[in-house]
Amino acid sequence: MPSRPWRLGCLSLVIAVGLSGCAQARPDSRPAGPPATLDTSAVDLVTHSGSWPGTEQILIDALDRFTTTCLAGQGFPRPRFPAAPRPVAPENESAVIDLPQRRASGYGIATHPRRDDPSISAEPPDSYVDSLPAPEQRRYASALLGPPDRTRTVTLPDGAQVTVREQGCVPAGRRQLAGDVATFARMSYFPEELGNRLADQATTTPDYLAALAGWRSCMAARSLRYDSPEQAQKALRSEPHRDTEQFRKREITVAVADGDCAAGAHLVAVSLAARRRLAAAMPTGDRAALAELARERDAAVMRARTILHD
Repeated sequence: MPSRPWRLGCLSLVIAVGLSGCAQARPDSRPAGPPATLDTSAVDLVTHSGSWPGTEQILIDALDRFTTTCLAGQGFPRPRFPAAPRPVAPENESAVIDLPQRRASGYGIATHPRRDDPSISAEPPDSYVDSLPAPEQRRYASALLGPPDRTRTVTLPDGAQVTVREQGCVPAGRRQLAGDVATFARMSYFPEELGNRLADQATTTPDYLAALAGWRSCMAARSLRYDSPEQAQKALRSEPHRDTEQFRKREITVAVADGDCAAGAHLVAVSLAARRRLAAAMPTGDRAALAELARERDAAVMRARTILHD
């Protein structure tokens, strides 16, 4: 569970498999372009709200279908890809907070004590791939994403760079949807980076600070004194011996209280409203780039609908 449940996570897109690493943003020093007015589609994209969860699922489903057909043509008639979590609409506070999950495993710190170690893959096991002999697994990997040395470096509108695969079924599907792998990378990474900036800015707005004060009071009433949900998780992650039953119970207690208090203070809703307002005040260059990427993504969604209806 991310430190801020309504913050966009790096590579949160399931369809971004094969894009290499998190893009490291640079300060926006681009000259201002012509004024850009963000339409609803662009605001939904940068905040992952509104129409975005539905259209994101369409892109995921279309890429899965294209990839499955492509792999079958290369001798890998695999069943459906492992089901990925459906994109959660931030308008649905209870789904974002997810109290049942918190009651079961807290923030996921004790149950995965090294979850924050970047050297450990977070990918779920794939029973189909595991069933293949080792030589076929290697051939499957090449069919899926192409040779590991066939990559392309894509520069995002903010100057950050990401590396993407150029060959294989997944890159071919991205080209089918977005026109080319570079466009797919840009419309995946750049809005997410902008969205994370908005999430950080939202925490400084008067409405959010007032809601956060309510969250603190709620937590203090339970004898839990933290400045914010992020600080609560940071404090827990800094503790030693996180694999003990005592720690697990304390983590769940904090996580559930955090979720209950966040729901009572409507932190998720207040953050979303602030992010949607702040989107209109982004630097002109960022708004212009976002508006263009939203148009390209809308076109990709239309192509995805065609794939799914064929």
